[in-house]
Amino acid sequence: TVVLATGGALGLYTHHSGPAELTGDGLALAYQLGAALRDMEFVQFYPYRIYSPMTSDIFPDIFNHGAKFVNHLGQRFMEKYPKKELENRDVLAREIYAQKEVRLDLSLVDLDFLDKEAPSLARLYEKFSQEPFLVRPVTHFTMGGLCVDSFGQTCVPGLLAAGEVTGGLHGANRLAGHALSETVVFGRRCGLKAAQTALDVSFCHSNMPLPPLPESGRDELKDIISNLRALMWSKVGLIRDENGLNEALLSIDSLGRELAARKPAHLRAFKKVSRALAMARLIVKAALNRQESRGAHYRSDFPETREEFHGSFVFQRSNMTFQPV
Repeated sequence: TVVLATGGALGLYTHHSGPAELTGDGLALAYQLGAALRDMEFVQFYPYRIYSPMTSDIFPDIFNHGAKFVNHLGQRFMEKYPKKELENRDVLAREIYAQKEVRLDLSLVDLDFLDKEAPSLARLYEKFSQEPFLVRPVTHFTMGGLCVDSFGQTCVPGLLAAGEVTGGLHGANRLAGHALSETVVFGRRCGLKAAQTALDVSFCHSNMPLPPLPESGRDELKDIISNLRALMWSKVGLIRDENGLNEALLSIDSLGRELAARKPAHLRAFKKVSRALAMARLIVKAALNRQESRGAHYRSDFPETREEFHGSFVFQRSNMTFQPV
């Protein structure tokens, strides 16, 4: 038995809250083996991230104590929402993204409270008191992933998965903190089932054909992955539409042709970029087909939620199907 716990695909985007290496390797390997993927269009963006003059997360409770977000005109643009800066993450992230510039205003926050409840932010505020704290959203969690049962089993015998590499548990949008309970509960269930399966069943997978290897050379391929991340951020990010998604598909295909023409210095880098392109393409295809807005997936050309899309787009062996709930 094999248990995949390789995380999601945050690294497909320029700005992300996790390691840049998370570009969907586990997802791509399982998909290549015949496992099914679902809900790939649902990517969560985290709104509470300072990027200048340093990188830091924001403790959300400070917005109950005088903190606020303001745009380049000094306007508190979240004033129109009941929960203001504590609005649902997907709504807040899109509002921040739509502004020319967003700053974290701490001028009304009691410094003793800040020092007690958010000491790292308090130290940064003291150090950079004369500089604006600029904010932008970052990719935070991929709700999509491998189709598994309640024990983490995929449709490939002996292949199990747990954590962010799986899909379906969080639906269209993950609530704060739920990833922790997911890994604790389903990590244990998956591990126990993998051990039991290894004891009870005897089988072997060995006939999967290996793809042709490229001619080696000196290309580092960093430009391709960088271009892919910029493309995903601008065309497949917080606000999507049909034209942008179609442009993204064409660009991903173009990057694939460029990769095929390269002579990589490292085979691992070649495989990683190849898998990243494959996963990015599935995200775009699912986003194109979901002609509505639901959870973390927002289409400016289809801003309403539509009942006929209450279900999941599932990919398996190059085929895509829609499975209604």
